[in-house]
Formats: sequence, C-alpha cells, structure tokens
Amino acid sequence: MASLTQANLDFQSQVETLTGERDRMASERDGLAAERDRLLARVDELEKTNAEQEKRIQELTGQVEEQSRQLSQAREEATRQQQRAETAEEVGTILAQVVLLDDEIHDEFDNLLDAMADMQEAYRYADRIGFANAYQRGLESARRLDQLFAQRDQLLAQLGY
Repeated sequence: MASLTQANLDFQSQVETLTGERDRMASERDGLAAERDRLLARVDELEKTNAEQEKRIQELTGQVEEQSRQLSQAREEATRQQQRAETAEEVGTILAQVVLLDDEIHDEFDNLLDAMADMQEAYRYADRIGFANAYQRGLESARRLDQLFAQRDQLLAQLGY
C-alpha cells in the first residue's frame, strides 16, 4: 500500500513536471509565433524596399545587394522560427495526450486501491466470493494500468524521454 502511495506521489510529481514543461513549451511556441509574425512583416517591408531600389539600380547597386542579403536572412529566420513553432506545437499536443493518460492512470489507481480495500474487507469477513470478485477487479485494474503506462511510455519516447 505504501509503495502504491509512493508510486502515485511520484506519478503525480511527474505529471506536474510534464504539465509545467507543456506550459513552458506553449509559452515558447507563442513567443516564437509572435517573432515569426514580426519577421514576416520585416520580410514584406524589405521586399517593398527592394522594389523601390530596383528603380534606381544604376546609382544604388551596392545598396540593393545588401537589401537582398537581408531579405534572404529574414526569410531563413522566418522559416526557422516557423519550424520551431510547429515543433513546439507538436510537443504540446503530445504532452496534452500524456496528461490525459495521466488522468486515466490516476483514476485506474483509484480503482485498484478500491479493489484492494474490498479484498481486505472480504478476507476479514471470510467472504470468498467477494474476495474473488475484488481480486478479479484488481487484476483488471493492474492490466489496464500496464496498458496505460505502455501508451504513456510510447508518447514520452516521441519526446525523447
């Protein structure tokens, strides 16, 4: 019972850590999206400047080349920021799935503990049928917990944990 309680506490701690990580990554994603928008606006601004300078290309050839270089850098940075935002969004989705599984695991732990308490009570009153039923429920909960933890491990493996 104490090991289950400790496992549950460890589990809850891990859930809190993952939730915090998800929130941090969501904030980072939002920041990256804002940065991407700023960079895309900068790209538009540079494209306009570039078009104006092409009219005066004979006088300002050097300046046009510099603007083209800046435009290219801004596009590359916007692409990198877009990729980072998409990655953060994917991670956020996986973390949300982990949190949902964690909720199911928590509920299933409650079911397992209830079955164990029912087994103890049935044993105390020498209720063999009640004990067998509670034991069966406990086995089903344990199997379900194994499945849920396997699903959770698969999701965490996608994140590199």
